Amino acid sequence: PTIQRTEQYNSTAIRVIWKMPDEFSDIVNEWYVEYRYKEEGEIYRAVQVDRKDISTTISTISGLEEASTYQIRMYCQNEHGRGPPSRPVKEETTAEAAPSAPAEDVRAVFVDIDTRELDIRWSQPPLRHINGALTGYQIKLYYTDPADEGNGTTKSTYKDVGKEPRQLTLYPTSLPCWVAVAAKTSQGIGPFSDFAKIALPIIEEKVVNGGAMDEVIAMFKQPWVIALVGALLLILIVMISIIACRQQKIKRRKLEQQQVHTPFLKSYHRMRDDGPQYEKIPDSRNTTPHGSSRSFDGRVFDNRSTPGGSSYNNSRNDVNQAG
Repeated sequence: PTIQRTEQYNSTAIRVIWKMPDEFSDIVNEWYVEYRYKEEGEIYRAVQVDRKDISTTISTISGLEEASTYQIRMYCQNEHGRGPPSRPVKEETTAEAAPSAPAEDVRAVFVDIDTRELDIRWSQPPLRHINGALTGYQIKLYYTDPADEGNGTTKSTYKDVGKEPRQLTLYPTSLPCWVAVAAKTSQGIGPFSDFAKIALPIIEEKVVNGGAMDEVIAMFKQPWVIALVGALLLILIVMISIIACRQQKIKRRKLEQQQVHTPFLKSYHRMRDDGPQYEKIPDSRNTTPHGSSRSFDGRVFDNRSTPGGSSYNNSRNDVNQAG
C-alpha cells in the first residue's frame, strides 16, 4: 500500500489516508499501519486495519500522546508472509493539549526578609508531558492550608507568568502560605504541583540579618505568651505576699514577748541598782551624845524621833520581827 497523506485528527489521534496497490490486491489478506514516536531507539508498533476501513482506505491511529510527532508506514501480508513497508515514511504531529504533568522542583527563596520579598522558582515539566508549545505558567498562592479547600475556608490567588524566566517575585500578605505552579499551553492549564509551604526563617537567623524586632514583638502578642507571663507575675505576687505575712508575724511575736517581760525586768534592774531596802536599827550600846545612836556600819541615827528614846531590847525585838 501507499500512504497518500496523514492528518492531525486531535491531540491523541492521527488519520491515515492510503491507497491499495494496483495489482496483487486480491491476494492480500491483512493490512497494517505501523507507527512509532519520533525518537532514536523507538520501535514500530503495528495496528491492524479494520475491514470496514479497507473499502474507504482511511484508518485512524488513536491512543497517541499529545503534541507528539510520529513516523507512520504501512504493509500488507497473506498466507505466504509479510510484504515490504510503504515508502516514504510519513511524519505527523498530534494536536496540542493542556500539559499532563506539573512544574517540577518548586521552591521559594527569600530575597529580603524585612519586606518579605519572595522569589518562587521551578522547572518545566518533562517535554513529553508539555503536550504542545509552552506558553507560560500559572502560580497559585494559598494563604490558608490547602487541605481546607473542601470546606470553603481557603483563601487563594492566581498569577500568570511567561515561560521564561521560571521565576516570580511575590510579597505575601501573610505567612505561612502555600504555593503551587502549573504549566500551560494554548489548549489549557495542566495540573498544579504539590503545594510548597513557605514560612519565615527562625528568629535566630533573622537576628543576624537585622530583621528580628518585628517578629519578636509579634511573638509576645501571642495569647499563649501573654497567659504565661500573667501566670508568672501572679506566682511572684503570691510569694511576696507570703513572705511579707511571715515577717509581720515574727515582728508581732517579738513585740508580745517584750511586753510580757518588761515589768519583771524593770523590777529586777531597780533591785540590782539600789539593793535591798532595810530599816536601820539603832543600838543603845552605841549611843552617841545628845540622844543619837550609831549603827553597825558607823552611821549615826537620831533617836529623838521616838518619844522617850529606844531601848536595846525593843530594838532587838524589832530586828527579830524584821528577820
